[in-house]
Amino acid sequence: MNGPTASSCLRPALTITVKGVTIMPDTLVAKRCKKCKEVKSISAFYKNRAICKPCIIAYQLIYKKTEKPKAYQKRYSQSPRGKQAHLDAMDKYSQTEKGRASQRYRRIKDSHKCAARAAINNAITLGRIRPVNSLFCVCGQIAKQYHHYLGYAPEHYFDVVAFCVPCHRKAHVICLPLYISP
Repeated sequence: MNGPTASSCLRPALTITVKGVTIMPDTLVAKRCKKCKEVKSISAFYKNRAICKPCIIAYQLIYKKTEKPKAYQKRYSQSPRGKQAHLDAMDKYSQTEKGRASQRYRRIKDSHKCAARAAINNAITLGRIRPVNSLFCVCGQIAKQYHHYLGYAPEHYFDVVAFCVPCHRKAHVICLPLYISP
């Protein structure tokens, strides 16, 4: 067997002699990738990994195209831990300058919705309308939100129907008139 062996490439060939003691540096300068089997510099590897960066990136690109990460993300986002992480991220974002600017923009853009919501909240406080959580949705669940089925114009502020969140979403998708009974 002629030439350098794989093990000789993995450690530096030089030795240092200090005061009569020979020292072999213990730091690696190269490593063999377990995936592509090439000997590469240590900088081509992530810390404590046996597979080089290009091989890991290639694997990640293939993995992302499968259904596995989407299914995992869906399960996680519906779990209590995932929901809490989402709420924490929203709170953190709302504290940033970009988040505050987004909220200001939303309040200006949807000022008619904010005014209708405020009118409903004031009516609840004054006892003119029952709180939404004391009402039932058309599906039988306890209602969580009021829906302004005729729009947000001032004359329609109090034209509302109580819905649970899933039914409220459906009402917006199908433009609600099917849900209102006379």
